[in-house]
Amino acid sequence: MAAPYEKISTMEEMRNYIKLMLGFPAINVHLKNEQLYQIIYDCSQLFWRYSYDEGNYRDYAVLNVEAGEDEYVLSGQDIVNIVDFDFSFGIDGINTMFSPTHTLLYKDWVVRGNYPGGPGTGGMTLANWSIQMNYLEEIKNIFGKQYTVYWRPEIETLKIMPTPKENITGLLIVFKKEAMTTIYNNVLFKELCVAKAKYLWGQILSVFNMNLPGGGTINGPTIKQEGKDELEKAIQKLRDESSPIDFFMG
Repeated sequence: MAAPYEKISTMEEMRNYIKLMLGFPAINVHLKNEQLYQIIYDCSQLFWRYSYDEGNYRDYAVLNVEAGEDEYVLSGQDIVNIVDFDFSFGIDGINTMFSPTHTLLYKDWVVRGNYPGGPGTGGMTLANWSIQMNYLEEIKNIFGKQYTVYWRPEIETLKIMPTPKENITGLLIVFKKEAMTTIYNNVLFKELCVAKAKYLWGQILSVFNMNLPGGGTINGPTIKQEGKDELEKAIQKLRDESSPIDFFMG
């Protein structure tokens, strides 16, 4: 059994850590391995859901959207949430040099220099990166099609509205689950697991009278209440310490 001061790298070591924190081997902890594994799994779901700074991380993925298809299954990619979906590239050719929408603004913006903040005189060219980005962003805002995406985590499916009428490519900005080997050693995750196990242990002890060797009894209702209080505090601490994320989608 791994000592509590050692780094935890497996579910079995996490199980042993929980038992140690509940008093084992000085006290016989009446919880089955299956119960402890379920507790670890349940706590990992809470941690991934609420901890947007330690339980998951920001990542990117390209999604090729087909005309007439509005739902895409993204299972197996450990996605917790989708923050944004940028369709700006590939939509209606707005970022290609010879597209109609590009041509409409090119003379006014590039040749005459009538971009925001520009001098409005002829012969002006795009001289710096910020002006180029401003130009493309304005084209996108005026001519780009607007879509909304909805992430359904329970079935790991992305829905796009309205249904695209052409093939497009978008950049997903997502949050993915951190590896279990990382969150095992997170202080808040440990608190969650121990508190939840303590609550279940107290619930079991409340049904049976457990006597200690040499006399004395274990008070099940007290342990159950302590576990309940500690679990509520751990969840609240997890929510309070989690960094907020931008849920804008478009």
